[in-house]
Amino acid sequence: MNMLQQLSRLFLLVSFALGVPVVASAYDAYNITIQLGSNEQELNFTWFTRSEPTGYEELMVYDVSDLSESYAATCTEVDVEEGESLGGPPGTDTTDDTTDDSIDEDDSTVYSCRVTSVSVEESSTYYYILGDGDSYTESVDFQTEDSQDYNFIFVGDPQIGSHDTEEDAEGWSETVTKALTTFPETSFILSAGDQVNTASSDSEYDGFFAATELSSTPFAPALGNHDTNDLYSYHFSVPNESQDYGVTDGGGDYWFTYGDTLFMVINTNSDSNSEHETFVEEAIEANPDVQWKIVVFHHSIFSSASHVDDVNDIRTVMYPIIDDNDIDMVLSGHDHFYARTYQLSGGEIVEGGASYTSTDRRSGEEVTKHVDLVGDVIDIDNKKIIGQTVVVDPEGTVYITANSASGSKYYDFTDIDGYTNYYFAMYEQLETPTYLNVKISGYTVTVSSYRTDTGELLDSYSIVKSREGRHAYE
Repeated sequence: MNMLQQLSRLFLLVSFALGVPVVASAYDAYNITIQLGSNEQELNFTWFTRSEPTGYEELMVYDVSDLSESYAATCTEVDVEEGESLGGPPGTDTTDDTTDDSIDEDDSTVYSCRVTSVSVEESSTYYYILGDGDSYTESVDFQTEDSQDYNFIFVGDPQIGSHDTEEDAEGWSETVTKALTTFPETSFILSAGDQVNTASSDSEYDGFFAATELSSTPFAPALGNHDTNDLYSYHFSVPNESQDYGVTDGGGDYWFTYGDTLFMVINTNSDSNSEHETFVEEAIEANPDVQWKIVVFHHSIFSSASHVDDVNDIRTVMYPIIDDNDIDMVLSGHDHFYARTYQLSGGEIVEGGASYTSTDRRSGEEVTKHVDLVGDVIDIDNKKIIGQTVVVDPEGTVYITANSASGSKYYDFTDIDGYTNYYFAMYEQLETPTYLNVKISGYTVTVSSYRTDTGELLDSYSIVKSREGRHAYE
């Protein structure tokens, strides 16, 4: 680093120390995102730049109590040129899922830069800048939260470019903004996958990153069938990613913890049940004291829209793994349709496994019933709903499918007699963007679904662990 670079860097350090806002000469960084690290005390950062690396690319992080920490970045050349949609198996629909089989990009060279394992403390405010020794970005602030009482936002299939890239990006950005405005202390955003429609399209990723809050709110993606390309791995740096299990183009299975919760994000583009099973077992073995176990993967195995019949192989592979490892909740997407099941085990509703306290929509009175009493389904404005429910010490697993967070595409309910609807506690297709807020507070997890446009609560479900139902290590 030459003398001018050293002086520039010293100026930034002094500005940080004095609390002076940093306005630097513009370092060309874009598509900036913060991602979760291995736990609540680690973060990863990725960004793209058109500037040829100088060898001094870095991330500088500052909090109000200390001078900045500097982390050296690793930058890799990425060729952005004409590409094809690379939707991956299984469950890939190459006929109507992709509006255009090829794309035209300006042939150019860009660079993907990343910094991993950045140390942070809970409930703290930080600022960061990116630079290359010659120029730097303006500072960006972000807030970490309390990992014992927190919420995260779960979103389904932004799939930018499925309808119209610009309109899809606007819908996606609106959902992210409204979700974070409604829940300003959100710890992170979790995605069910299909960030883009065409896996090799960097212009669609530009639309995805139009949600600028991704540069200040940690993000954790699942790998969707429309994401299966190395471009995905250039944009995201996920923790504890397996090089052996669930690996396809774009990446493999990975896990992270946040507080007392273990999140296992499985790449269901790989149909290797033995690999997924080993991954889940090893992740749980590495984190034996967690209170909650949540699995995330793209292809919903208990939904009922257009993809209901093309995930049979994945369903056969995955639900025994879920059952055998006592997973509390599975979060998915792919079907562009909202659905929540009863507690399921062995692919069937758990009989007598738990009692539900529900509000009867006719009388307004609270009633208690068992899961083997499916009950009458009430049709209200195209919503099929039993009621808002709370379940205590349940057996089995609840499966929740998120609808589109951008509005780029929706699928209609598909009725296969005797098969597709008996396990639903609630489902809806309102053809408007939605998101889920997941609140984890001690021994209670509550999942709530909201419309983006009106903020209306669509569905809510809580799992409570009583003293008898808590983890044996507690």
